[in-house]
Amino acid sequence: MNSEGRRLRPGSALANIKILLVDDDSTILTIVSTLLTMLNHEVSVTTATSALDALSILRVDNVGFDLVVTDHHMPGMHGLQLLERVREEFRIPVIVISADERKMLIRESLERGAASFINKPVKPEDLQDIWRFAKPTRNARL
Repeated sequence: MNSEGRRLRPGSALANIKILLVDDDSTILTIVSTLLTMLNHEVSVTTATSALDALSILRVDNVGFDLVVTDHHMPGMHGLQLLERVREEFRIPVIVISADERKMLIRESLERGAASFINKPVKPEDLQDIWRFAKPTRNARL
């Protein structure tokens, strides 16, 4: 669906986008992945339970992802560190999600280059327009 709530047509500029979803909580991965596919059945969602797993997936994947959606608070490498690595190494837009609603974290996420910040719990309306942040170059190659 696009931001007006209409389902995207196959072959449209934002159809068939590939999203890497990163969170150490498997319940959140299931909920957000389900919401993303409900909003647009053309989306492909790959999940990772840590930032290091996400980097490994990104390095192995030859086709490439259009968007990374990551939790902030994770053991080991946190979401802002992942954001910086993804932006430097892969140049893929990153959206940060977190239950931490402190303005300082939101501001820091955006200042470090996050395409957007979404507060948990994630609701369908929070995800409805994230397609506009997807990297356009992959769809141009299809």
